[in-house]
Amino acid sequence: MKPSVRFAFVVGAAIALAAAATGILIYVAHPSSNFYLIGWDELEHRLFAELLLNGGSGSLAENALYGQALTGNATWGTGLMIAVCRYLFGSELSFMALKWALHVLAAWLLYRLVCKYRGERIAAYAALFFLLYPPLLVYEASFLKDDLVAALVIITAATIDRRWYLLTAALALLMIAVRANAVLFPIILLGYLRRARLRYVLLLAAVPIAAVVVILPGYVQLLQSVLHVPPATVLFFAAKYLLGPLPSNILSVDTEAVWIFPWYTLSFLGILGGFLLPGFYASVRANWRWILLLLAACLGPYLPYVADVDIVGPRQFATVGWLYLMLFYERLLQYGFHIEPRHAAGGTWSAAT
Repeated sequence: MKPSVRFAFVVGAAIALAAAATGILIYVAHPSSNFYLIGWDELEHRLFAELLLNGGSGSLAENALYGQALTGNATWGTGLMIAVCRYLFGSELSFMALKWALHVLAAWLLYRLVCKYRGERIAAYAALFFLLYPPLLVYEASFLKDDLVAALVIITAATIDRRWYLLTAALALLMIAVRANAVLFPIILLGYLRRARLRYVLLLAAVPIAAVVVILPGYVQLLQSVLHVPPATVLFFAAKYLLGPLPSNILSVDTEAVWIFPWYTLSFLGILGGFLLPGFYASVRANWRWILLLLAACLGPYLPYVADVDIVGPRQFATVGWLYLMLFYERLLQYGFHIEPRHAAGGTWSAAT
């Protein structure tokens, strides 16, 4: 890692730490169990942690199974991690410190992973973007799980690349318990970086899907219901997801807290501006299969619910926004940006007379 990149990495880690510390200080100032910074999901995760520690039989493992039976899904993983942090460190606020540590570790592993397969320039851009990605910094100051999922995706991909399969299996089970569809993202990331054949990636992806089906027996019916969603609805929510968000969301602060409202506007304008950048269309042409595969893995679990409630938004996008950056702008990221003084053209000149 070049000294300039190393310095930027340290600065980025310090900024991420400031975000986590800000969240901790805000929660310390609002000790109420009903307080949340961004969304009510934070309350749900904290209540689950309380259930795992003090509900049921008192055993953390048995209470986790009780929580699984209570909800009928495996989304208790975040509450489990909050409970473990609270059990080990005496405060649930240590969960934010853990997320910061995983965020920095994931940024470092992403740099090494991309550097191995795509070169140092793209690796530096991708790692620094991930480290300073505004939504992840905002979520890092809360009890939400989106930044945690992003870190787990990269860490799991790194363990697969290094063939630490036992650790990979444990991380995959944790990801299923935190956000089930995220278990496919490390496979897509590595398949893209290694330029693997798509059929091999699909075969490998069948393994975690089978694990999800075992844990969540109703998941097959859920996936089948996606086939009944009208194509126009799928296209609309795909555009809404990728443009993150559409103007209708920008004009409505009620979709999320005012904390991330500026990011809504900046991201929408930035994505529109990205259409004009050199290398964008060449990148899409080279990576369109991976883009569609990642889009299907991201949206698939949410499409069955869009007829009743709109749950497709920037929180899901933030988890893999750094990966979409590489997929949509890989050709642009390969360019170097240098400022060099211009030299006078050859030949001689004389003063005007």
